[in-house]
Amino acid sequence: MPSHILKFSRIVYFSPAHMARRTGRWVNIMPESVIDRLSDILAKGFDDMPGEAIVLAKEHIFDTLAVGVAGAATEAGRIMIDYVQDCAGSSIVIGAGRAAPQSAALANGTICHVHDYDDDSLNTVTHPSPVVVPAVLALAEQAGSSGRAVIAAYVAGVQAIGVVSDIVNLGHYSRGWHATGTLGVFGAAAGAASILGLDRSRTRNALAIAASCASGLQSNFGTMTKPLHAGHAAQSGVMAAQLAARGFTGNRDAFDDARGNGFMGLYCGDVNATEAALDAGRPLEILTPGVNFKYYPNCSGLHSILDCALAAVTLNDVRPDQVARVEAIMPRQHLGLLHYEAPVNLLQARFSVEFSLASAIAFRSCGLDDITESRLVSDEIRSLSAKVERVPYDVSDKQWPIESSIRIHLNDGRVIENSSKGYRGHVDYHPFSRNHHIEKLRECIRYAGRPIDEAGMISLFLDRLEDLPDIREATTLLAARTTAKS
Repeated sequence: MPSHILKFSRIVYFSPAHMARRTGRWVNIMPESVIDRLSDILAKGFDDMPGEAIVLAKEHIFDTLAVGVAGAATEAGRIMIDYVQDCAGSSIVIGAGRAAPQSAALANGTICHVHDYDDDSLNTVTHPSPVVVPAVLALAEQAGSSGRAVIAAYVAGVQAIGVVSDIVNLGHYSRGWHATGTLGVFGAAAGAASILGLDRSRTRNALAIAASCASGLQSNFGTMTKPLHAGHAAQSGVMAAQLAARGFTGNRDAFDDARGNGFMGLYCGDVNATEAALDAGRPLEILTPGVNFKYYPNCSGLHSILDCALAAVTLNDVRPDQVARVEAIMPRQHLGLLHYEAPVNLLQARFSVEFSLASAIAFRSCGLDDITESRLVSDEIRSLSAKVERVPYDVSDKQWPIESSIRIHLNDGRVIENSSKGYRGHVDYHPFSRNHHIEKLRECIRYAGRPIDEAGMISLFLDRLEDLPDIREATTLLAARTTAKS
């Protein structure tokens, strides 16, 4: 097969930068590269957005910063804050003052993802906001950008992640890449390019530069390096846009290079470079299919089973000493990520079915204050964890809703069963309300123990962000220093 034709598992994709000879005819499926098309899709401003998209953007920015307040109080947060302290600049580092834009994006991206309490997208298999929000805010503060510019840049960043994800499909994630880092970097670059007002040519260069910065391995789940993937992607997106603004160049075919050495050729298995994925009129990702908020500070693969468990033990008044055995019936794909059966630290506990269900059964809650060192080593939790059995079942790629079920076998012979399709926080099944957002902010403030203006956060980020002439009026609220607690 000629080297200028890329063959993937689902389609033969003809590089848009080349013409391929096939059946005696020249064939050109796409006249422009993926990066060309993506830069066109992103060329929309605040005035082009429906009101619902603006409301959702504000909610996601608010949610991301709320979990960042809690993240700054962790040991990983302290280390990251300490790391960027020498990089003086104008951009807020949550809980630690200010730093240069790239350093602030690195720190805030890590901090906002450290609890795994940030939003997530099942469509893209990413956490889009802890990458896009830190990148956008880091440059917006430096420039004194308006709230409208921040909202438009955030929506552009989420859109970029959605487009790239629709092309690479789940084959990318199933290879072991952490898509929050590998796909998120395109969102960070797109959002940063929007804030800097880059034209089409320079936006294209920023996306090409970002393609060479894509990284993140699932093998690092359960360590501090998982949240670092979000921080690194945010930092790389800022760098890509800053370099492109100065005239730095990248290959417009860096995503779909015909020689097979671009992003698609190296990072992906299954690809879907279709007109639908690259249609400039495609729906906004933040609206369709949307991005989900989280009720629990752990891997989203746990959320449906936690909904089941909490409802079952509360409704039936189950006590820990009544439990003989617990069956957790979950998708095999989820269980593959939740591989810490006996976690030894809190980062691993967020990827443990056994710890999470034991804690939920024992304490009937699963919040920031429920994932603690004392619970991790308690005899009660260890005893309950040993009674949890994993029961996997198979689902097709992107099947939704995904159902999880629980069977709690009691010592007296009774069996309590419950199942759940979807989970609380999912946009189509149990969406967040305004009160949920406010209560989550309060939980994060309590966890951090920091003097933050709760009313100001709600007013400036959740209610009036689009009216702010300068984003620094709002971000100043995040600068108060935080002491690490875990």
